[in-house]
Amino acid sequence: TVILRLTESDNKSTSSRFMLAEQALLIIERNPIVGVGLGGYARASHQNIPASFSAIEPGFRDIILSSLVHNKFLLVAAESGLVGLSLFMYLFFVTIKWLWKADFSNDPVRQALAIGLIAGLVASLVTFMFEHAYMGVPIETVWAAIGAAIALTHGLTQRSSKSRRKRVTLVSAPC
Repeated sequence: TVILRLTESDNKSTSSRFMLAEQALLIIERNPIVGVGLGGYARASHQNIPASFSAIEPGFRDIILSSLVHNKFLLVAAESGLVGLSLFMYLFFVTIKWLWKADFSNDPVRQALAIGLIAGLVASLVTFMFEHAYMGVPIETVWAAIGAAIALTHGLTQRSSKSRRKRVTLVSAPC
């Protein structure tokens, strides 16, 4: 399918993704702080139509207006504003940071699991650039990975840059 996407017609898939991104940016521009509310993107997409949409045929425009933007970060920012996007990104930052700094020197299995969880979370962030992941397996996998990170780091000592150690848990990290 990748070769066909690159060599054959993509049925305006690429151009529609750019149009959806333009529309999401318009929604974010008009509702920057708290967004349009969870689940409010569909309603907002009919109320926030970029001027460039007037140049496309009505049938294609209707299809675009019934779609979600294929970028999780733009979707989160549109629905929950820049505040919600910041919290969403902070959750990933804190989880990856705690996994990275956890001291697994006596347990190579847990260390391998931590590396796998970090890689999975980073892969999710990359996937979110191209898909909305509104619900379903990608989102559920992220929550399962964050839960596994909590369990994996619970009660462990954390490495410090000044080589002193302190006892921490991911659960007590400020979110």
